[in-house]
Amino acid sequence: MRTDPHSLTRKRLDALADRLVVLLNQSSDPQAEMREAAQRLFEAGLTDFWPNQQTTPFQFAETVIADNPNVWDLINQIYLPENLRTLETPSELISLLMPTEFDRA
Repeated sequence: MRTDPHSLTRKRLDALADRLVVLLNQSSDPQAEMREAAQRLFEAGLTDFWPNQQTTPFQFAETVIADNPNVWDLINQIYLPENLRTLETPSELISLLMPTEFDRA
């Protein structure tokens, strides 16, 4: 039985977005972390979304990862650790998505 590649892509995106939500919720300043991540993703051409004070970690992760067509195209080309809990900061997670020339973390 073959597995639908879109299903695997969706699972990877959802897992990454879920981990970002956890990391943002653990942060002492989730808003600052979201702004920094948005800036890095914008500079890499992956999103033009900017969080505001009302943006929740869940909304941010869904917008910039799970529902982002640019990340959808990228997700199967990048290495994701088997255990996403090894990613300890939002910046570390965002670095996985960065083309090398844009990664400044």
